[in-house]
Amino acid sequence: MPRHKSPRGPMLMPRRVASKISEEGQAVIDQLICARHRAGMTQQQVADEIGGLSSANIADIECGRHRNGPSITRLVQYARAVGLDIIRIPEE
Repeated sequence: MPRHKSPRGPMLMPRRVASKISEEGQAVIDQLICARHRAGMTQQQVADEIGGLSSANIADIECGRHRNGPSITRLVQYARAVGLDIIRIPEE
């Protein structure tokens, strides 16, 4: 693991969590990022619109820093925050 110097001595750099997001899942995230850019929104603005998140949380979603990928709920919240319509599946 890489190390860097700090005033208190060498520290271990955190390892990036390997993402288990499928290619299709990454395509969805890429579309959300494009929608955010089209809406002229920053990561902080998306976080504020969703509520209870920081811009770092949005960066984690966009960069795939989740063990199993973001939840469906979080992706829906993100999509709504950037103005995308979400298709609802009718209940049977």
